[in-house]
Amino acid sequence: KRQCVKQLKIHRWPPVLVVHVKRFQYTALRRDKITTSVSIPSGTLDLTPYVSHPEDAKQLGPPIYDLYGVCNHMGGLGD
Repeated sequence: KRQCVKQLKIHRWPPVLVVHVKRFQYTALRRDKITTSVSIPSGTLDLTPYVSHPEDAKQLGPPIYDLYGVCNHMGGLGD
Protein backbone atom coordinates (compact mmCIF):
# COMPACT_ATOMS: atom_id res chain seq x y z
CA LYS A 1 0.00 0.00 0.00
CA ARG A 2 1.05 3.57 -0.66
CA GLN A 3 0.35 6.65 1.36
CA CYS A 4 -1.48 9.33 -0.54
CA VAL A 5 -2.81 12.82 -0.02
CA LYS A 6 -6.07 14.06 -1.46
CA GLN A 7 -5.83 17.66 -2.56
CA LEU A 8 -8.32 20.14 -3.98
CA LYS A 9 -7.15 23.17 -5.98
CA ILE A 10 -9.40 25.71 -7.66
CA HIS A 11 -8.35 27.03 -11.09
CA ARG A 12 -11.11 29.59 -11.67
CA TRP A 13 -13.61 30.79 -9.12
CA PRO A 14 -17.07 32.18 -9.86
CA PRO A 15 -18.34 35.61 -8.81
CA VAL A 16 -21.09 33.84 -6.81
CA LEU A 17 -20.38 30.51 -5.13
CA VAL A 18 -23.27 28.25 -4.09
CA VAL A 19 -22.52 25.34 -1.74
CA HIS A 20 -25.08 22.59 -1.26
CA VAL A 21 -24.56 20.48 1.87
CA LYS A 22 -25.72 16.90 1.51
CA ARG A 23 -28.01 16.14 4.46
CA PHE A 24 -29.38 12.73 3.45
CA GLN A 25 -27.76 9.44 2.47
CA TYR A 26 -29.37 6.79 0.36
CA THR A 27 -28.69 3.07 0.10
CA ALA A 28 -30.48 0.36 -1.83
CA LEU A 29 -32.65 -0.43 1.19
CA ARG A 30 -33.09 2.80 3.12
CA ARG A 31 -32.56 6.51 3.38
CA ASP A 32 -31.30 8.31 6.46
CA LYS A 33 -30.73 11.86 7.58
CA ILE A 34 -27.07 12.70 8.16
CA THR A 35 -26.82 14.04 11.71
CA THR A 36 -23.28 15.40 11.57
CA SER A 37 -23.13 19.04 12.70
CA VAL A 38 -22.09 21.57 10.10
CA SER A 39 -20.30 24.73 11.16
CA ILE A 40 -19.32 27.58 8.89
CA PRO A 41 -17.11 30.58 9.55
CA SER A 42 -19.02 33.77 10.26
CA GLY A 43 -18.63 36.68 7.88
CA THR A 44 -16.42 35.69 4.97
CA LEU A 45 -14.98 32.59 3.36
CA ASP A 46 -11.46 33.00 1.99
CA LEU A 47 -10.50 30.34 -0.57
CA THR A 48 -7.07 31.84 -1.33
CA PRO A 49 -5.18 28.85 0.16
CA TYR A 50 -7.01 26.54 -2.27
CA VAL A 51 -6.41 28.29 -5.60
CA SER A 52 -3.84 26.84 -7.95
CA HIS A 53 -2.68 30.20 -9.37
CA PRO A 54 -3.10 33.03 -6.81
CA GLU A 55 -1.83 35.55 -9.38
CA ASP A 56 -5.15 35.12 -11.27
CA ALA A 57 -6.79 37.17 -8.50
CA LYS A 58 -5.66 40.30 -10.38
CA GLN A 59 -7.94 39.34 -13.28
CA LEU A 60 -10.74 37.45 -11.48
CA GLY A 61 -10.80 39.31 -8.17
CA PRO A 62 -9.92 37.64 -4.89
CA PRO A 63 -11.58 34.30 -4.06
CA ILE A 64 -13.26 35.74 -0.96
CA TYR A 65 -17.00 35.35 -0.43
CA ASP A 66 -19.54 36.92 1.93
CA LEU A 67 -21.49 34.14 3.59
CA TYR A 68 -25.26 33.85 3.67
CA GLY A 69 -27.18 30.86 4.93
CA VAL A 70 -30.43 29.53 3.58
CA CYS A 71 -32.29 26.56 4.96
CA ASN A 72 -35.00 25.25 2.66
CA HIS A 73 -36.63 22.12 4.04
CA MET A 74 -39.69 20.58 2.45
CA GLY A 75 -41.22 17.29 3.47
CA GLY A 76 -39.64 14.52 5.47
CA LEU A 77 -38.39 10.98 5.23
CA GLY A 78 -41.84 9.40 5.46
CA ASP A 79 -42.98 7.06 2.70
